[in-house]
Amino acid sequence: MLKKLRIFDFDDTLVTTHSFIKIKKQDGNVVSLTPAQYAQYDKEENDIFDFSDFTNLNNPQIIKWTFKILKNAIAKGGKVIVLTARSSAAHKAINDFFESKNIFDLEIITLGNGDPKAKSDAVSDMIEKDGYDFVEFFDDSIRNVDSMKNSIKANYPDVQVRVHHIKSVLMHEAAMRKALLHERVKPGSFYPPVFDDFLKLVSEYQDHVWVFFDTETTGLQYENEEVQATQVSCIAYYPNNFETAPEPVGGGEFDIKLALSKATRDYMETEPEDKFSIKNLLLMTDYADDSVKKVNPGYAIYKFEEYLHKMRSASSSGKLVLIAQNSPFDVGILNNLYRRLDVEPPDDEVWDTKAAIDLYFKPVLSLMKKNPDATEEDKDLLSKLVVNGRISGSLGKITSAFNIENKGWHQAIQDVRMTMEMLFRIIQYLRAKSPEIRNTVAAKPFDAMADDPVYGFSSKRNKQKTESVLHALINEIILEG
Repeated sequence: MLKKLRIFDFDDTLVTTHSFIKIKKQDGNVVSLTPAQYAQYDKEENDIFDFSDFTNLNNPQIIKWTFKILKNAIAKGGKVIVLTARSSAAHKAINDFFESKNIFDLEIITLGNGDPKAKSDAVSDMIEKDGYDFVEFFDDSIRNVDSMKNSIKANYPDVQVRVHHIKSVLMHEAAMRKALLHERVKPGSFYPPVFDDFLKLVSEYQDHVWVFFDTETTGLQYENEEVQATQVSCIAYYPNNFETAPEPVGGGEFDIKLALSKATRDYMETEPEDKFSIKNLLLMTDYADDSVKKVNPGYAIYKFEEYLHKMRSASSSGKLVLIAQNSPFDVGILNNLYRRLDVEPPDDEVWDTKAAIDLYFKPVLSLMKKNPDATEEDKDLLSKLVVNGRISGSLGKITSAFNIENKGWHQAIQDVRMTMEMLFRIIQYLRAKSPEIRNTVAAKPFDAMADDPVYGFSSKRNKQKTESVLHALINEIILEG
């Protein structure tokens, strides 16, 4: 029979608290990080750290499903340990907390060290001393999880190891970020059902500066630690009601590349070879091009805020419309860029060019498929955009169909230019149609979040799958012991 050891991290694995690591920077500024943010923070020279918040538990709240697993594991009588990076000064507060939840005599080890190696070394000592041949580890930090798994496999090949990266601890934060996305990204109901009313809406925002933007990244799942922005690009325009081509705002281009974080670099060292690996994504987006300087996230945010302030000053209304193709994804990337430094993101309205495509452009093209009065332009667009019987809404397909020059696909600044020109050409195409045709109503409403990889339709299915895995894990510990 296996001799089992189950180890639980404390902060953001079993419990959330209002505790922050304070970092005094060389310039005198103080940055406050949550434990999850600190776990991926890249230490800089002359940083001064203050962990005083972690000698006590500030407003502790249990994470229900992991706490249930902890209780099940204890009930089965196996060895269960809480292993935390907090210092010994917090030991009594943690013990008192567990006793308040009717959990007594739980072994709590305080390391006073946030290095992932400290945890894996501590568990190695336990294996050596007590002869465990099964180890199960729960932690919210992917660095700690990877360190534990790799250490045990390398040093104790006969020991079974099972690790769990606890992502659902951030469910509350994720819900808040989702709310922020919905608050800033205009929902489908914002856009009128017919094209002529959309033109009226555009006219209402005529006095705003329109900032078309795009990001390049190291992946799609922007909640993951290793996924970050590698490039943020914008071009600002006076819209001219899209009656004529929008006019670039003087000094309205913004293009910056970001240095890879330690979390990204660490992940790249172990990620499998894959078409969509970070290495290949960096090649695809020409990240190695040094014509654009690579900067740290704090400086990127500073310059981006400076740029947005300048564009608001250039706007006669003092306001901006931020607009992108599949905007929820880019907003998610930007939100996390800000969140990881505990900075509030901008609150400008965000539009999505997909609304014009799905609500107005595609329905008209569908109508023209069987229309005997279809023009040569209609036929040409259909021949280029219909793929497997469906009309494509992708930026690449539509820009190609309109013969828009492609100066650098998957180069953020070029994608921004093409997005603006694509929207202008779609509007011009629809303006030329009769009111009866251009005001064709789409068969289904537009869902701004549908294609978002984290909160969209497919992600909901993934969430259901994740929840079923969690229930299976809880039941397994109840039955297996």
